[in-house]
Amino acid sequence: MAQNGTNAWLLLKPTGALATLSITLPAASVAVDGQVVECSITLQVASVAITSAGATVNGAPTVLSADDYFRLKYNAQSLSWYKAN
Repeated sequence: MAQNGTNAWLLLKPTGALATLSITLPAASVAVDGQVVECSITLQVASVAITSAGATVNGAPTVLSADDYFRLKYNAQSLSWYKAN
């Protein structure tokens, strides 16, 4: 994912079911207040890990269903990403 402060939409279309998925959000040092990351996925994922260097990730999903969606928004004051959908 780009580390330049722009919003991002990840469209994940795996060819088969995924056991695990790791997503690294922009680091606190480059994330911009109000920055949004959205993700859509077409197939189920049993275990999801979402991280960000130097920032806390709150409310991120730990599993995803087929045709699922989530949105996270960065808050610079708290150095945190929050669920925003």
